[in-house]
Amino acid sequence: MSTTKLSKHYPSLSPSERLSLLLAAAGRNDDVEHTRIANAAGWVQIRVPDTAGRAAALLAVLGFHRMEQLELAAIYLASRGIYGTLWEQSPPHLDDTGRLYGYLVQVHAAGQRLFLERIKHDEAFFNGTFPGKLALKLAASLAEQEGTLTTDEARGLAAKIGKPITMVQTAEEVADALWGNHEIMLAQWA
Repeated sequence: MSTTKLSKHYPSLSPSERLSLLLAAAGRNDDVEHTRIANAAGWVQIRVPDTAGRAAALLAVLGFHRMEQLELAAIYLASRGIYGTLWEQSPPHLDDTGRLYGYLVQVHAAGQRLFLERIKHDEAFFNGTFPGKLALKLAASLAEQEGTLTTDEARGLAAKIGKPITMVQTAEEVADALWGNHEIMLAQWA
């Protein structure tokens, strides 16, 4: 049976079943099927405070950024643990990888601070509320002890170990990216 014929039955599916199909279509980048499933969904009306869209946009942006930060911290801490254990027998460029990811941990934390200052929100609330604060604190502390690279030094390390230099951002660039994502979500939700 073709998806066109199958789509006639989408309205009879439960919201949970349609959500599963939506996620599957998104996972395979099937925009046509995604649109068909989304259009078959019913609508509900909800009543929320006028701050709900802004809060949802902020939490979505910061939640996604927290996941990025945790990934950077995990790579950084893993590279440091392996390098410290193996030292002279460690794989080539492991020390450089650790130094690069230490830079990224620091820059992403600074970029988030700049973003939150820009929108006049308290960093302590988000850092204390979101999961992963201990891992990020450990990574930031270790990276600070090792010293901070300049952006040019970090880009040089990225090139040396075969990573795209576009992954190396400044704190201002991180803040700008967070701001841009926040504005996009505000336009949709607020």
